[in-house]
Amino acid sequence: MDCSDRYVQMSRKAEEIQRLWAPAEGDMFADELCHVSMVNRPILDHLNKSFNQGKRKNYVWLPRQDQLQEMVLPMLEGNCHWMLEECYKFITLPYSLQLESMEQIWLAFIMKEKNGKIWDAEYEYWEEVRK
Repeated sequence: MDCSDRYVQMSRKAEEIQRLWAPAEGDMFADELCHVSMVNRPILDHLNKSFNQGKRKNYVWLPRQDQLQEMVLPMLEGNCHWMLEECYKFITLPYSLQLESMEQIWLAFIMKEKNGKIWDAEYEYWEEVRK
């Protein structure tokens, strides 16, 4: 599981992904100090309370690879073979060489395919792809 500063930053700025987070036990997240933790029962209760108090932005969901792949499956109508084929094409692009983990690759793939954005590593933000 990628817990790097880069992945935390990529995830933080992927607002479209962050809005999908409904905390569950086993999820990984970073707090406002960038401390990475796994959600367990007491933490889940704390997160739910914080979210209800409007403090959602204090936490960054770090989706696991399986969670990221689940986000893509409906878009690809459940065709795992096609999903892997499209992801392989994506990782062979020069842009993808800057990505350092499978979580970063899958997050970038989803952001490009679903939201038309690519990660600008130099300026650390999701840039809209020109069509």
